[in-house]
Amino acid sequence: GTKTTRVAISCSKSWVILQGDLSFWPETNFHRESVSNPIQSRGLNEHTDEEKNMILKTEAVVLKTINQGDTSKIATLYSREQGRIKMIAKGVRNTKSRYLGLLDPVQHVEVLFYEKSNSDLQLFKSGEIVQSYYTLHKDFDRLAFAQVAMEFIERAAEKTEPHPELFEIIIGTLASLDNPKIMPVKSYWYFHLRCLGELGFRFDAFRCHQCKTTLVGTGAVYHRPDAAIYCTACSPTPDERFIINLSPRTMAIMQMIDGENWPGIQQVITTLSDRRSLWDFIWHYTKVHLPPIEQMKSLAVLEQIYHHA
Repeated sequence: GTKTTRVAISCSKSWVILQGDLSFWPETNFHRESVSNPIQSRGLNEHTDEEKNMILKTEAVVLKTINQGDTSKIATLYSREQGRIKMIAKGVRNTKSRYLGLLDPVQHVEVLFYEKSNSDLQLFKSGEIVQSYYTLHKDFDRLAFAQVAMEFIERAAEKTEPHPELFEIIIGTLASLDNPKIMPVKSYWYFHLRCLGELGFRFDAFRCHQCKTTLVGTGAVYHRPDAAIYCTACSPTPDERFIINLSPRTMAIMQMIDGENWPGIQQVITTLSDRRSLWDFIWHYTKVHLPPIEQMKSLAVLEQIYHHA
């Protein structure tokens, strides 16, 4: 029958139905899909509920999924264009579904979905895998770090708030965790501290909180009560119940992450004590600024390995 090109223009939040050759329209301005003409079988203003919603296309990382009914699932994703989104994917758990396994956690995908402006739950239409990260999924430690990263984003990132820089950090981290030549713990440190900065909770690893002297090339002290970093001379207390001692190597890693010096981080050799103090700093500082992180279920798994990571 007659074909119509349906165009979803993002600024309109509604369908614009046009007929004819639209090849002169720039592809970057909209997503379009060829469908049978609905006007032949219905009146001009009669559209199904799905047609009243705009179809969007986006890259995303699958953060978590929950089974729904016998064959469906609800997936939470972090997307490049829409931020954190949740969608129901009907029938995808059916063994005959072409999308079986598509929306499993810790995967980079591209999806088409119906955007429901009056609902927090969107409707999955179709999609494909961009990257599955096979090496990561076969290694317990790497997968554990990836799962913690997914839950961190799920709890910390605002829903429907696009943050392309944060998305790039996520997929970059998954790629490094998938690389057997890179220490997974360093990949996670880089991810976590960079995310804190992008979410508005950047800390100063370069200057003492009190006297502002440089901390480059020296150790420092993290004071738990005010969540700040001091030089050893300005430390508010020597009581180890209230401070975390940060070695010069630990401070160097924090400074390299702040400066996005990934190659430099890989060259730093750390001791078990260095790693423990950095982990303690990361989680205390994070919980101060992002209370929802206290409820992270995956932390229980990470705490079993992080003192040895």
